[in-house]
Amino acid sequence: MINIENIQDLRNIDKAVRRVIEKHLKVTGKSPTAFAKEVGIHPLQMLRYVNQKKNFRFDTLMRIGKNAKK
Repeated sequence: MINIENIQDLRNIDKAVRRVIEKHLKVTGKSPTAFAKEVGIHPLQMLRYVNQKKNFRFDTLMRIGKNAKK
């Protein structure tokens, strides 16, 4: 778990987010496209994130967290 207490802690956000999303895809067995549709983002965003190591904007991350099913 990432604990953000000071400015230097921000350097770990991307690794933590990637770890959570990749773990979720593995555990659920969902494809990146299916998961993107479930959480209400464009599938190409998720594919670029997973396959090309591109980044998400914070509002996209919040949408994923809000719409993801446990």
